[in-house]
Amino acid sequence: MGDETSSPVDAVIFFDANMPNMHKCSAGCKVRETQLCKHRFNFNAKVIHPTEYISFMRFYDFQIILHCLYLIKGNSRFKYLAENGKFVIVTKDRTFLRDAQDVWVKKLKPKTRPKLEFGRDFVSCGSWTIKVKLINCKNYGTNGDHDLFCTIDELNKLWASRKSDS
Repeated sequence: MGDETSSPVDAVIFFDANMPNMHKCSAGCKVRETQLCKHRFNFNAKVIHPTEYISFMRFYDFQIILHCLYLIKGNSRFKYLAENGKFVIVTKDRTFLRDAQDVWVKKLKPKTRPKLEFGRDFVSCGSWTIKVKLINCKNYGTNGDHDLFCTIDELNKLWASRKSDS
C-alpha cells in the first residue's frame, strides 16, 4: 500500500492513477532536491499510489473514492486525518468529483450506504472528509518529473494555506 512510515503523518496523499508515481526514498534523499520523494513535501505525508489491481481494473472515479473510504475505515490514524480534512486525493482529472457524483446519484437509493456529500473540492462521509486536489499545471504532461515538481509545489502551497488558516 505504498511506503509505510512509523512516524506520525500530517496528511495522507492518494495519487489517482493518472498521476506520476513519486520517487522511492533512498539513502540521502532528504538532502537531494532532485529526488522527488515524499521528503520534498513541507509536511510529513503518507503517500499512497494505486495498486496494480486498481490500475488494471481501471477504477472509475467513484470507485477510487470508495477505495479511499475503505482505507480510512481500516486505519485509526487515517480516520483521525480524514476527520480533520487531511486525506487528499490528487488528480489531474478536471471532472473527477462531478463524474463520481454522477455515478453516486445514479446508484442512490433511500437505504444506500455509505451516505456521501459532494462539495466543490471534497467528498465527505459522516465525519470523514476527503479533499480532492486538482493539479493543473502549465507544463503538465511534458514528463513525469515536471509533473511531480508541480504536484509537490501545489501540495506544499495547499498545506501552507491550511496551516495559516488554523
